[in-house]
Amino acid sequence: MTDSLKKLFILVVEDDVLQRMAASDMFQAAGYLVHEASSVEDALLLLLAHPDIALVFTDLNLSGVVSGLSLALDMAEHLPQTALIMVSGQTCPENLPSGARFHPKPYDPIAVLQQASVMTAARYS
Repeated sequence: MTDSLKKLFILVVEDDVLQRMAASDMFQAAGYLVHEASSVEDALLLLLAHPDIALVFTDLNLSGVVSGLSLALDMAEHLPQTALIMVSGQTCPENLPSGARFHPKPYDPIAVLQQASVMTAARYS
């Protein structure tokens, strides 16, 4: 990963604390700076407070009132410049926003990191 990519922020949205920690560790080990959220509501607050977030990595099925898919649809409308990777133990939703990517759980960390690198590089090229 190049030095310019190492300064990029990733937002990890996952309600399961162990999975959130594992995903955050994965991105940090790859050189990204990481924010964490356990709900869509928290994620939206972080996205508003940190417009420099380059990519959101979110679970599709989050506990609470709002789902990860709702977050994806809101992002497509209001933050189309922010890359999005969704993961789930379920199948890929048919209405996944254009440009978003889906990885089934358990996901391959190398594939996710490669996808994140491509998506964030495209944003800053």
